[in-house]
Amino acid sequence: MRIKIALVILFVFIVKTKVYSNVIGTDAQNFNPITNGIDFVTVHSSKTLEQGIVNAGIFFNYAVNTFPVFRTGTGAANQTTAINDTLTAGDFNIGLGLMKNWEIGLSFPVIYNQTVENSLNLGRFENSGITEVRVNTKYRFAGNDFWGLAAILTVNFNKIENNPYVGEDPGPIVNIEVAVNTEISDINIAFNVGHRWRSPGTKIPGIGIDPIPNQVISSVAAAYRFASIDTNIIFELLSAIPSQETANATDRELSAYEMLLGAKHDVNTNTSLHVGMGAEITHGTATPDWRVYAGMNYAFGPVFGKKGVTVISVESDDNGYSPEVISLTDLKFNFGKTIIADESIIELEELVNTLRADAKLIKKIEIEGYTDSVGSANYNQKLSQGRSDTIKKFLVDNLGIDADQIVSTGYGEEFPIADNANYQGRATNRRVNLKIFK
Repeated sequence: MRIKIALVILFVFIVKTKVYSNVIGTDAQNFNPITNGIDFVTVHSSKTLEQGIVNAGIFFNYAVNTFPVFRTGTGAANQTTAINDTLTAGDFNIGLGLMKNWEIGLSFPVIYNQTVENSLNLGRFENSGITEVRVNTKYRFAGNDFWGLAAILTVNFNKIENNPYVGEDPGPIVNIEVAVNTEISDINIAFNVGHRWRSPGTKIPGIGIDPIPNQVISSVAAAYRFASIDTNIIFELLSAIPSQETANATDRELSAYEMLLGAKHDVNTNTSLHVGMGAEITHGTATPDWRVYAGMNYAFGPVFGKKGVTVISVESDDNGYSPEVISLTDLKFNFGKTIIADESIIELEELVNTLRADAKLIKKIEIEGYTDSVGSANYNQKLSQGRSDTIKKFLVDNLGIDADQIVSTGYGEEFPIADNANYQGRATNRRVNLKIFK
C-alpha cells in the first residue's frame, strides 16, 4: 500500500516534464533536501540507510527574489531591469538502503508557481513543472553512530528549457562530495566538500549570461536534539563557488552562500516533520532574499534483507558466570501496544523451539525491555514493562517453565544503543534482551 501511494505521488510530480524559465534552475539553488532523511535537511552526514530501509520525503519551499536584476546598455551599469519574483517549489525524494553502508536516492524537484513582475521581454515563463531529475548514491567507508566518513555521487539531469545558467541542450551535471560527521557535546556536526562538473549547453543569445562553469561546493551543519520533545534544532551553511569568471550582466555574484535554520520533530517512530527558514548571505546566483520551508520524511522497512530476530552473545555477571544473552533486535509489536505483531509470532516460536531442547537446564530468565525516545519517559517505561511481561507470558505458555523462573523488567528509553534522531536508530533501540541462566 505504501509503495502504491508513493507511485501515485510520483506520477503527480512528473506529469509535466518541462519548465520554461530564463533565470532559475533548481540545480543552481542550495536548497536540495537529502533523500535519506538522516540528521539534517540538505547536508549529508556519513550515515546511510540500512539494507532494505526506505525513506520517502516531500518538501516545499517558498522563496522571495531569486531572479537577478539585469544591467542594460553599454557602460550604463546603473540602468537596470528589476525582477521582483516569488517561487513556490517542492522536492519529492525517495531513498533506499541497498546493503550495509551503501544507499541510493532519487529526487524530483518541481516548481509549482512563479510570479515575475517587470519581466519586460525576458522571454517565456511557465509556472509549474519538473526542473530536473537527481540520482545519488552514498557509500560509508568508516564510522559508527557518533562519527563517520562517506562519499556521495550525484548526477543532475536538467529538465528546464531556455535557462541561461545551463545553456541550451546541456549535458548532465556530476557532483562528487565527501561527508564527515562527528558528535561534540551532544551537538551533531557534519561537513561536506566536493566538486561539481557541469556540461553546459550553448549560450542563450540576448541575455548576457554565460552558463555557470564548474563549481566547488561545500556545506556545514550542526544539530542539537531536545530529547524531551523529540525535536532537533538544525543550522546549515551552504556554498557554491565557480572555478572561473564568466559573463554575468546582472547584479548577482556567481558564488552563492545561503544559511538555513529549522527544526525537525519526530511525530512517531516513522515520521519526521521539518519547518524552517533561510536567507542569502551574499547576493549570489539563485539565492533568495529569504525563504521558508516545510517537509516530511516517512521511513519504513526493511522491505528486504530482513534482520534475524536473535543475536546471541555471551557476557559475564559479577560472579564470573556467563549467561546466554539473546537480543530480540527485530521484534515487532503493534504500534504503541504490548501485543506482538503477527509477523513476529513465528520468529518467537522458532526461538522457543531453540530453547526447548535445554529447557530442563534453565534456572532463570531475565527479560529486559527497551523503547526508543518518542513519547514521554513515563509512557515508554510502562510500554517497555508491558512488552517484557508479554514476552514472559509467551515463554511461560509455550516453553513450559514456571513463571517464577522468569523476571521481566522495562527500562523504557534508558540505555539507547543507537541514535534516536532517525528511524533506523529508533528501530535498533526498540529491543528485548533475554538473559538465560542454565
